[in-house]
Amino acid sequence: MPAAKKYDAEFQARAVRMYQDRMAEGDFSQRSARVEVDALLGIDESTLRNWIRRGLGEGVTPPVGSERVDEEGALRGW
Repeated sequence: MPAAKKYDAEFQARAVRMYQDRMAEGDFSQRSARVEVDALLGIDESTLRNWIRRGLGEGVTPPVGSERVDEEGALRGW
């Protein structure tokens, strides 16, 4: 059974908006903006980074080697 989510969608959206606001100010690098928001909200930097990526439509990084399997399948006509 999957673990229960610690943060609801509203909290995640608020964190991403805070990050975007920091970036809009123009005085922050991406990392420093994430670190500031992480500290304010008490969340891990990688957690916020994942929420930002999801919000931008980047999704999750595919597992290593999955591209090779897809390419082999295409070459073999799968």
